[in-house]
Amino acid sequence: MAVSVQRGLGSSDREAAVGLASSNPFDPLRNYLHLGLDRSADAGDRFRSALDTEGASVLCAVDGGVLRGVAVVAHDERLSQHFGFGCASVRAFAVDRSEPSAGVLGVLAAAMRDLVGASGERHLSVRAAADDFEMLTAFQSHGFLVADTMVTHLLSPTNPQTALPRRDMGKVEVLVAYGAEIERLPARLGATMTEVLRRHYVLSRFHADPLFDDDRAGEWYAQWCERAFSGSAADGMMVAVHDEQPMGFISWSKDHAAEKQHGLSIFGSGLGASLGRGAYAAMVEFAAISPTFAHAEFDVHVSNFPVNRVLGRHPASRILRVSHALHLSIGQP
Repeated sequence: MAVSVQRGLGSSDREAAVGLASSNPFDPLRNYLHLGLDRSADAGDRFRSALDTEGASVLCAVDGGVLRGVAVVAHDERLSQHFGFGCASVRAFAVDRSEPSAGVLGVLAAAMRDLVGASGERHLSVRAAADDFEMLTAFQSHGFLVADTMVTHLLSPTNPQTALPRRDMGKVEVLVAYGAEIERLPARLGATMTEVLRRHYVLSRFHADPLFDDDRAGEWYAQWCERAFSGSAADGMMVAVHDEQPMGFISWSKDHAAEKQHGLSIFGSGLGASLGRGAYAAMVEFAAISPTFAHAEFDVHVSNFPVNRVLGRHPASRILRVSHALHLSIGQP
């Protein structure tokens, strides 16, 4: 096999690339099939959107004139500004898996490494399914390292009850807000949780990567929390309160593709945190009776055993996927 890489994607190959994404057996949306929900068209639409990212570079792996794989790589301005050195990310990635693909994966990994290095960026990240062993092997052989592992649980309310802005769940009171309601949550709730993340959140892919400063990593999540509580980085918020003190929160973003394609309200996981006292369990119980969504995703770090245990034991929850963040460092900042 003589696989070569070319920059750019011709108009005639665009739909072929989207087809690779739609049929990708390792796509993050693939396991919705277990619910009888085929989201392959959604995966294709996400890929089209990535191809249209302003300033993105498209790398195509070609074998005998046949498109075998595509990667879309783009500069991450917010990450770069925050940490003080150039960062890029793989916005979309799809490879033909109808035949052995280790060679295609390796060629694309090397091409991405060379592209980012030539542009002056110092860091590249991509997410891979935990069971995509071909990709993990190929990328690690080109210098990528596993920086985190996330377990995504899917909660599907089976007995929704009347929507309430707050509800007592044992000793913990849970407040919920969507859309414009978020910015009307008491300011002290967001301020407290922001400071908690700033000081104590250490389970991120940035903390695991020596290229990133730990204090700046904590600040990254603190600022994300601030944006979530302002409503600019979340479509839904849930906050657990004990003795009038915030003990945890969960934020979500609405999956607009699911609503458009399937008429379903699905919320994708955002940022979350818990200080114990049953706060996370109370929020999960509240979500399990919510009439607002058909499904809600919860992304949880693999080593966050208490939260994984809460979701793993709940009868309305199942594991949707497990994924790794792969990081590649090029030189020093």
